[in-house]
Amino acid sequence: MGKYTENKDYELISDENINEVWNVRILEGEFNEVVIRYGSIRVDGKTPEKDEELDLHFDFEVISAPDEDLTAEDIGLQLTAGDLLYSILESSIENKEEIHLKEV
Repeated sequence: MGKYTENKDYELISDENINEVWNVRILEGEFNEVVIRYGSIRVDGKTPEKDEELDLHFDFEVISAPDEDLTAEDIGLQLTAGDLLYSILESSIENKEEIHLKEV
């Protein structure tokens, strides 16, 4: 799982059409300039205190991409989206920021 840094590897951008919704623009790598929006996010599993892994389940959609044929079905993009989401959540926890997610 890769560690991504906000404003270096990705940036959060507000959605022009939907209030209180944030999209993620990828700034580096294979999916440079791809913009995605997360939908539902769910965490399952045991508590971290028991040294057991939590499972992160999510869906997302491609808002824009240089490659018009790119979809959320692309396995590489799915892996990247998962790593990005993990980094966003981890950064928010480390910085003690509240995360407000609004499903569209």
